[in-house]
Amino acid sequence: MKSAEIELTDALYERAQQLARAQDSTVSALLSKVLEEKLELITMDVTSRESWFLPEGHDLGKMFQPVEEWRLLANES
Repeated sequence: MKSAEIELTDALYERAQQLARAQDSTVSALLSKVLEEKLELITMDVTSRESWFLPEGHDLGKMFQPVEEWRLLANES
């Protein structure tokens, strides 16, 4: 197992310490668990983005407005 030194604000350390106590754990164990969970989420997000693809387009028929007005029409609310 490796160790790493990090700097936390006093407020963040206090919150971590309170949560660790509530879980009958240590700040070190809590931070390891949180980091592991965050890295899993990031990995899942990257994997899902890699499998995403642009959907196929559909023919919506003829546009009845002149091309010059398309931008204006697209931004109407």
